[in-house]
Amino acid sequence: RDDGDNSCVIDGDQLVKSSEGLKLAKEVSAVAYLECSSLTGHGINQVFQTAAKAAILKRRRKSLLQRYQKRSSGCVIL
Repeated sequence: RDDGDNSCVIDGDQLVKSSEGLKLAKEVSAVAYLECSSLTGHGINQVFQTAAKAAILKRRRKSLLQRYQKRSSGCVIL
């Protein structure tokens, strides 16, 4: 990021500091923390690409888990 601390106020809205964003991302167990600018468009593509990849990976993991659970149900005699 090129704007430093980012604690300024624009049109009455205070912008989020990087440290605050990182803290919240950890609290909610986010897949990633990314910054972007709706004004300049910087980082917008990366945000959407990361979100799409995270959604795909979550779906794949869920599918694999469901398959494993179906196979491992019941008794096993050795």
